[in-house]
Amino acid sequence: MNEKDLLKMVIIERCSYKHFSNALHVQYHREAYQLISAIDKKKLHLTDGLLQLWKNHIDLEIQQNNEATGSVHTAKMASIDAERDKVLVHLFGLVRAMISSPEKSLSEAAQQVHIIFKPYYGIHREGCEAESGHIVGLLEDTRKCQAELTTLGLAPVIGKLRDLNQDYERISAIRRKEIAQAILPSASQVRPDTDKAFECVCQHIQAAYLYAATADDEKLIADMVAHLNQTSADFNTTYRASVAHRKIAAKKKPQGEKKKPQEAAPDAQEWRKALEPLLRQYEEENGFSPGALALTGQQKITPQGVAYELSVKDTGQTLWVVQKEDRICRYTD
Repeated sequence: MNEKDLLKMVIIERCSYKHFSNALHVQYHREAYQLISAIDKKKLHLTDGLLQLWKNHIDLEIQQNNEATGSVHTAKMASIDAERDKVLVHLFGLVRAMISSPEKSLSEAAQQVHIIFKPYYGIHREGCEAESGHIVGLLEDTRKCQAELTTLGLAPVIGKLRDLNQDYERISAIRRKEIAQAILPSASQVRPDTDKAFECVCQHIQAAYLYAATADDEKLIADMVAHLNQTSADFNTTYRASVAHRKIAAKKKPQGEKKKPQEAAPDAQEWRKALEPLLRQYEEENGFSPGALALTGQQKITPQGVAYELSVKDTGQTLWVVQKEDRICRYTD
């Protein structure tokens, strides 16, 4: 066995993912997982259990990044609340109007109902939960004037209000339960688990190369590792560009204070240099003048990965792009 065979190995180069933003961190792991899981796991000495554990942590990070405080029921609750408000305004308006009725029986009935309802006037302007409680009290107090409400023909209106309030409280209870169940661990808790699973996967792959059964398997693993290392390098470039951009923003002087000549030049040069492999290529391919595009610092999670917002010089326009290996591509919703 010659020296080359004795020293053969592959090294999976680690990028700075521990310092990435939450969005960039989860996207790096997503791309690494897609790349590794596409290879026969037996050739990489990986198990279903380890791959699934890694993916579970990635999925949890995605959920944590996209967690919203509302739910699908929020819009329905708002609609029902608006209907409750209409019914309350209508009900109180009718009672006040019929106090002036020339028909004595209607006027007297309205006067009695007015005395009972008066503490509730204006409850539609209160918060939704407080309004629900007031409506429950109002409905309870209607027991004191059942005959008068019948005389005024308001029993159907009271029934409508009762149904709406019950619907609102039922959906509100479901929404609270969903929010409670959706509480997820923080990113600081989730990310170390994802990183640990990935490190374990890397150890398996590096060992698999040493014990590859055939030359074809050896080449398959080496090519995959090369691809993974390039992915890490691309993400490092994006991370460095983001850091440089933040440094430039942090060094900007307050309004009214004169800026020293070329004060931000070193960071600006570093930022442009880091972006050169991606932005310059995109500018050339899409007809932009050199240096026309700049990162705004805005990011969002999309089905294609992390999207980055670019500003177009002298136009005020912006566009979104996603990174695909060693290039960036336009992203539209």
